[in-house]
Amino acid sequence: MEDFSAYAPDGSPCVFISGESERLGHITQCNMSMLKVFGFSRKDEVIGKDVEILMPRVYAKQHRKFLEAAL
Repeated sequence: MEDFSAYAPDGSPCVFISGESERLGHITQCNMSMLKVFGFSRKDEVIGKDVEILMPRVYAKQHRKFLEAAL
C-alpha cells in the first residue's frame, strides 16, 4: 500500500472505502485521526469492515440497499 499519510498531512480524519464489487463499502485504509473520532484504537478494528460501523444505526440499516440501488 502507498503512504496513506500523504492524503491528510494536517492530521484530518481520513478513510478510504472500496468501490469494488466484491468489497463494496468496506474500509480499506484509514488514519489514526479517523480512529480517534469514531472511538477505535487500532486499524485492525476497522480495516476490512463495512463502512456501516461508522454510521448511526438508523442509516446503517438502509445503507446496503442504497449502495445496491445506486449501482
